[in-house]
Order: sequence, then structure tokens, then C-alpha cells
Amino acid sequence: MKIITLLVAVTFITSCSSSKIKIDVIYGKELKRCSAIGKVIGTNEEGIEDLAINIAKDKVKDLDGDTLLVRDNVQNGRMITIEGVAYKCKEVN
Repeated sequence: MKIITLLVAVTFITSCSSSKIKIDVIYGKELKRCSAIGKVIGTNEEGIEDLAINIAKDKVKDLDGDTLLVRDNVQNGRMITIEGVAYKCKEVN
């Protein structure tokens, strides 16, 4: 089981780090000079917060956003859920 968890972790970390788009992660404060573009949720059944955040960041990318505002971190048994909002803050040149 540890091997599977490690492989999943490496896959998620590799997928996020291989992308050229960097997603900024902000906790709990409103972003006044940005445009909210959608709600995102990232979950991990093993309780690994970093992987749940990476899933939420991937969803921000899918919405063409560049910033994740983490609104809530919910732990339910071993499962962790990151609830956030995708924002577009950076100008596209």
C-alpha cells in the first residue's frame, strides 16, 4: 500500500511540476485585484493535504486560472478535502 501511495504522490507532483504554469496558493484572504473564475475542490482519500492541494491546483489550471484561494480544509476520517476559489490575477502578454 505504501508503494501505491508513493507512486500516486510522485505522479501528482510530477504532473504539477512539469507544467509551465505556476499556480499561486493563498490561504484565507480575499483577492481584490483578481477575477474569481470558479470554485474548485481537491480531495485525497489518504489524508495527504499536499496532494489534495495539487488536485485543486490542476482544476484551477483547467479553468485557465493562476491563483488558488484556499477557503477550507475539511478532514473526514482519513479523507481530506480542500475547498477553494480559482482566480485569474496575472495579465497574459
